[in-house]
Parts: sequence; structure tokens; C-alpha cells
Amino acid sequence: MLTSFSAAHFGAAAPVQWIEVAPGSGFTAGKPSTTSFVSFVADRPLAQDRRVDLLERLSASWAERADCTLDEVLAVFADPA
Repeated sequence: MLTSFSAAHFGAAAPVQWIEVAPGSGFTAGKPSTTSFVSFVADRPLAQDRRVDLLERLSASWAERADCTLDEVLAVFADPA
């Protein structure tokens, strides 16, 4: 899903790095967290309206595939350094 999303919107597959949070290390409101953090570094600076569109698409797609709510998705599109 991440590879196809990146290819569709940036013309190339993005490298994917998975980071697993050790059990007992992530909490939200005192309960084990179910939040997913999905971050891309864009290949070019994004206009705000484009960034918002991509964030909405990515968050909705991730929530559907992960069977979670939008409140459990933290999505980021960072500009290149």
C-alpha cells in the first residue's frame, strides 16, 4: 500500500522502514497505544493544499487497511531537507 501510494503520487516507490514499539512502551491516555505513525519525506516541497489532500488520502487508506479509526493515524509529509 505504501509503495503504490508513493508511486502514484510521487512517481517512485518510497523506501519503507518498519519500527516496532516494544510492548509496554507506547501509551495513550494510560492505555496501550493503537496509534500508527506513517511518515513520508516528499521529493519536493508541497503546497499546503496538496499536502492536505495527500494527508487525507494516506490517512483514510491506512485506517481502512489497518482496521482502525482516523484518530489512530498520525500521518506526515515532510519537505526534503
